Amino acid sequence: VLPNGNVLFVCATGPDFGDSEAYFFETDGFVYRAVTPALNDYVPYAYNMLVLPTGEIFMTPPSSIYTPSRAQKRYEVAWQPVIASIEKTTLCATDVNIKISGTLFNGMTAGAAYGDDAQAATNYPLVRITNTASLHVFYCRTHDHSSMAVQDTTSTVTTYFDVNRDIETGASTLVVVANGIPSQPIAVTILKTCAVQPTTMQPTLSSSVQPTVNPTNHQDLLVCGSSGEFSLFHLSCPTSETISSIVFASYGLPSGSIGSCGSFQESAVCHASTSLAVVESVCLNQNSCSIYVTNNKFKMDPCGGDVKRLFVSARCAEV
Repeated sequence: VLPNGNVLFVCATGPDFGDSEAYFFETDGFVYRAVTPALNDYVPYAYNMLVLPTGEIFMTPPSSIYTPSRAQKRYEVAWQPVIASIEKTTLCATDVNIKISGTLFNGMTAGAAYGDDAQAATNYPLVRITNTASLHVFYCRTHDHSSMAVQDTTSTVTTYFDVNRDIETGASTLVVVANGIPSQPIAVTILKTCAVQPTTMQPTLSSSVQPTVNPTNHQDLLVCGSSGEFSLFHLSCPTSETISSIVFASYGLPSGSIGSCGSFQESAVCHASTSLAVVESVCLNQNSCSIYVTNNKFKMDPCGGDVKRLFVSARCAEV
């Protein structure tokens, strides 16, 4: 089952399923559309499919990836997992058994089915952490799910995850993924070692803010933030201050890191010319602002096929 709810399946051209040529179709239950996988050299009964957390379909034999179009990956908001609580948002690279709870952690379907001798169900939650600076992605092992029921929008599901020991440190975002559909991200911080005991915290919006203060002129306070495509960008000033100017804004593939606030640079090949105007329209004269990072918001796709990001630096001034 693709993220948009359509079904991808393989069928035969004749009564002999073992000797017939394989044909692949996608359907929403009303319309059937022929599609072409990466490889199509085997008899129909040989194929198995697995829904990946990216929304792609892993297919055998041989090992190949069916990549759905952007429309095929477009899911209903009501199908997203919802994170209700997490044991802590400052995570250590050696952490294990971190408790996380919410709804729709198992998705809307089992993901995939074959028949009598192979199954590839994915109706369980995965935890995915993305480093804000590098955009490198890390998956965490989940275990001991309280339920694996699908299409349950009201019951709270609890699972536990172990942080990937090779994870990069620093500001990051965390989502729960079920059958290729992610939750809204929450902000987390990754440390190599942790000296504090876990405390129960509520999730916060995805954001990465690194203030730099000029001690001789408080109006020179510089705040920076970044967020990946399809996530929520958030920027804020201290209490009683507002965003007085946008120093830098680029939706595309800007370079730099939040740790060096003020050193961002536009990409020569992937930068939305509307970036500054869009950010100014939302953030100027506000104490804080949020932007859902999509092509639609910036009214253009500066580099089709790439996963883009938004980098912003701004100055705060006392009201």
